[in-house]
Amino acid sequence: MDLFVGAVCAWYPHADVNQVPSVGIVTAIKRPGILTIYKFPASGGMPRMVDNVHHVDSSRIAENQNLRLEYGGWDTIESAETRRQVELGNLTPAISPVLPPEDLPLNDAAGEDEKKILTYYEEGMTVDKIAEKMGRGWGPKKVSNILKETVQPTA
Repeated sequence: MDLFVGAVCAWYPHADVNQVPSVGIVTAIKRPGILTIYKFPASGGMPRMVDNVHHVDSSRIAENQNLRLEYGGWDTIESAETRRQVELGNLTPAISPVLPPEDLPLNDAAGEDEKKILTYYEEGMTVDKIAEKMGRGWGPKKVSNILKETVQPTA
């Protein structure tokens, strides 16, 4: 989901996807998912540089209101357009998968994923890095939920 320098993206004020986005151009990549963007005002005028912009779905931006308020959030043009089409009623929002009850045993694939996540966690990786390493369909929230279920606090 990371963009490259020169890519066009949508920049949301306060990382609020319910607001109208501005067009942004990525001018630097600080770290994966954290960009420097020149945003172009919808009303015209000079672009403004915004540093330390996190993706709108980042767990870090969800936890830190100051990041949202000061830097806003970015999204891909495709995702921004999908959000707009859903809002207009032209698309049906994606349906969340139904998870089995917690007391059911995990199937082999889920068990393997859980083992991978625990291995990465024990290696000291952050939740965001683990989600990135797990690939498509894995977000920080999903990884956090797996870790909460499997990692027991020490007394």
